Amino acid sequence: MSDTLRERKLFILTLGFEEKFAVRMITRHGLDEGDELLAITGPRVEKVERTVVYLHEFISKYYSGDVRFSVREVNPQEGFSSMVSDIVDIFLEKAKDYDRIIVNLSGGMRAICLATFMASLLIAPSLGKKLQVELETEDSSAFVSIPIGLLNLPRSLSEIRLEETVFHILQLLAKKEHTAIELAKAIGKDVTTIRRHLIKLREGGLVVSNGSRPAKYKLTPQGRLVINLIQRREGS
Repeated sequence: MSDTLRERKLFILTLGFEEKFAVRMITRHGLDEGDELLAITGPRVEKVERTVVYLHEFISKYYSGDVRFSVREVNPQEGFSSMVSDIVDIFLEKAKDYDRIIVNLSGGMRAICLATFMASLLIAPSLGKKLQVELETEDSSAFVSIPIGLLNLPRSLSEIRLEETVFHILQLLAKKEHTAIELAKAIGKDVTTIRRHLIKLREGGLVVSNGSRPAKYKLTPQGRLVINLIQRREGS
């Protein structure tokens, strides 16, 4: 594949005393030339250093080509906000050079995992669909991918409540499926406006269409969560 077509990936992972989660993430996604694996750790004590060395040797042995491996250290003793700020800086520094960013929160200190997730929430609106956040449970019995709609949830809540038409669309879809024409009649707006809002809601992962003609729209689990949160907050 030529350099112009190759999708360059940045893997950001939280790393502690064990390498198993990182190795499983690497083998699940694969590493290609031009990709980078960036580990976020706490203080690099001996056990962490051994894990770093193992990963470096693993990548060198099984993945030939130009694959970068780097480590960034954050210090929980400096405070949670400081950690989040440092990790956001990492996102901003690296994001422009990659087509996809996969964040894995399976390993490492809980404070660092939480700070990395918070940084992902803050940066998600500017990264859009190029950001993916995932984790494995401690016993490796389940793998969880966090939908992009949930990452954008804080922004979605404020934007939707400020936009009366969008809020009305979600309220109607919470009761049953509707076509764009049905929504336009119920709300009293032209169908072009309704379709424009539906496109944005679908891109945000809040609604899906069934593919029929005319298409009927329904809420996704994320969309139902959004409308429930807004209604509960307002005492509806």
